Amino acid sequence: MPALRSESATVLLVAPHGLDEPRPADGCDYRVLLLQRSLKASFMPGMYVFPGGITEEPLDAQLADEYNTSLLRVTAVRELFEEAGVLLAAPDRPLRSGFRRHLLDMTLPVLPAAKASTWRSKVNASPDAFADLAAAVEAAGGRMAFDTLAPWARWITPEFEPRRYDATFFVGALDAVDADALHCDRETIASKWMTPGEALAAAADGTLMLAPPQWLCLHEMATFTALEDLMEYAHAGRCIAPIMPNWCTTPDGTPYSALPGDADHSQHPGPSPGSRNRMYMRIRGGVSVVEMRVSTDLADGPAWIPDADRSSSPIVAAAQRAFANRVVVSPDNPDSPPPPVTSTQAKL
Repeated sequence: MPALRSESATVLLVAPHGLDEPRPADGCDYRVLLLQRSLKASFMPGMYVFPGGITEEPLDAQLADEYNTSLLRVTAVRELFEEAGVLLAAPDRPLRSGFRRHLLDMTLPVLPAAKASTWRSKVNASPDAFADLAAAVEAAGGRMAFDTLAPWARWITPEFEPRRYDATFFVGALDAVDADALHCDRETIASKWMTPGEALAAAADGTLMLAPPQWLCLHEMATFTALEDLMEYAHAGRCIAPIMPNWCTTPDGTPYSALPGDADHSQHPGPSPGSRNRMYMRIRGGVSVVEMRVSTDLADGPAWIPDADRSSSPIVAAAQRAFANRVVVSPDNPDSPPPPVTSTQAKL
């Protein structure tokens, strides 16, 4: 019998580049925060991930009721504060207009950095202290910014894993990179602000390890080089289709993760025996590197997603775009040699 799944939440925290900073080579005008998990961690040791963790009951549910928000949003905000020291709280004043209404104002922090650091220590020692922190934010004239988060993806750990998670990925945004954002030196041991393209390039050359969910989320984000476009897309109320990979092997013994729409996916197989929507974990220089194959018959999205949701689902958005390390194959000959990367694909 598969292990029970723990509900969890993760934050893809983004922030724009400073006006005086040179634009990165990939043309992206924002960065995303990545934390490296401890090498001693029992789950994904050494991998770079987005800050997040499991729900704390009954704390998160009680705060969700109090603030009229969802349990997973509370979990996401609490875990972001525990793991990275970033408090999603804002002065209680009218929101800004346009896409900037989704960006948390960093010019007027509700709590001074020193006081926030003290609260972080308290919350890491006992998650229940997060309720007291929320009260302190209100007493200081601020508000907890749970509803600035936008759901981006949902991943469910495969059934064979002894530890399983049902993880909802949210996008959260600051209006400037938080210089005080820092790993906790307990569960995480390093932190980096990188553009999605920079992170993917580092993963491709083996200098940074990404798990499949992070890899695909970053590829989806990399299709938006402007923060304004990313935030408007994230807050558009898209269908978030759950993704539970199936662990499989090719006839020659090569392991891969079959995603929904792949011919070998048990719950949501593709439309033909040659349908491919799978991730391979290759070892290069002792480091795991992700590669992906998607067949042309999935260009409009996996068949199991309703037609009405095809243009808005994040996994469909990824399947509709060509990107580095993604090999598009014909469903009639899915194991044929990959085609050469065209100049158009290289730019994407």
